[in-house]
Amino acid sequence: MIRFLLAAAHAEEPSAPAAVEPPTVDAATAAAFADHLLSSGDAYAALSWYRLSEFLAPSPTTTFRIGLAYEHGERLEAAADVYGRLDTPEAALRAALCLHRSGSTQAADARLAVLQLRHPTAPQADHADYIRGVLALEAHDLSAAADHFSAVSGGLAEPAAALSIAAQEPIPQRSPGVASALSLVPGVGQMYAGHVGDGLIAMGVTGGLSLWGGSMLATGIVEDRRGLITIGGVLTGVALITWSSNLVGAYTGAARFNRLTTQRRAEALLEAAWREELALEPPLPE
Repeated sequence: MIRFLLAAAHAEEPSAPAAVEPPTVDAATAAAFADHLLSSGDAYAALSWYRLSEFLAPSPTTTFRIGLAYEHGERLEAAADVYGRLDTPEAALRAALCLHRSGSTQAADARLAVLQLRHPTAPQADHADYIRGVLALEAHDLSAAADHFSAVSGGLAEPAAALSIAAQEPIPQRSPGVASALSLVPGVGQMYAGHVGDGLIAMGVTGGLSLWGGSMLATGIVEDRRGLITIGGVLTGVALITWSSNLVGAYTGAARFNRLTTQRRAEALLEAAWREELALEPPLPE
């Protein structure tokens, strides 16, 4: 009986499952799946798979696509850091564009300068001159913009030449020194600097105080009236203060006039400067 029960128990035991091999993922498969995720708009999921691919088999192509994933995910500084690990003109250009979009204009310009130094014959080096011209326009530096645009060749040469010529066209300017000198006559310097209303007010206030104070001061001296002398002296002092402030105001007004006219010219040129040929948006893997 015992032998029978043991035999029955062994007969009812389930058989052990067959060993299952875990799925294997190679670098190419991980990168292909990451490409699919990035093209579908899931940049952060794609980033994880690109990192796996890079861990399995490091390659410049995978590193570049990690930068693309960061860029599509709007992590621009991280993207620039990743692109900076690659010594290719395409990566250098994308790093500069990421830095520009993140607000680091000076760093972007420096990265473009390095691109031109290391890869002078690459098409991206030509784009770099054009983009540096645009960055100079954003900084309202028309002279530097003209220099960069004039150095552009290739497909962007024609629009760059037009921008260079426009950046060198004369714009209305005012001399701060002349404005201050003209302010020896109250209000004239402000009018010269383009602030006619301020000039008329300065002329009326300073002139009125001067005449009023001078008249009271003269009357007080002639009639030996100390009260009038005191009031006239105070009014004359106030007139001198307003006159000296007119000198400073005319100088700063002329400088502000120059700054605003330069800014308007640069902003007008910027509207036509950014072009589709520059490939500003991060590409998707093919």
